[in-house]
Amino acid sequence: MKSTGAKIVIVETYNSKSNAEFVAERAGGVAVVLAQEVNALPGVDTYEKLFERNVELLLEAFKEANIEGHQ
Repeated sequence: MKSTGAKIVIVETYNSKSNAEFVAERAGGVAVVLAQEVNALPGVDTYEKLFERNVELLLEAFKEANIEGHQ
């Protein structure tokens, strides 16, 4: 991650967030849990909401990681 400048570690709900946070912290980035299917996260009860929520979570992660281009 350091050599490529990656700042976001994406993890699904069925994997360990703590492992993703460990990797992200070591690389100076942030971890984000995204829904891989409907009902994987609270409020994600349709296919449309899955994409809406994942985009929201990614934008929040971009902001937290100080990645330019977030609005």
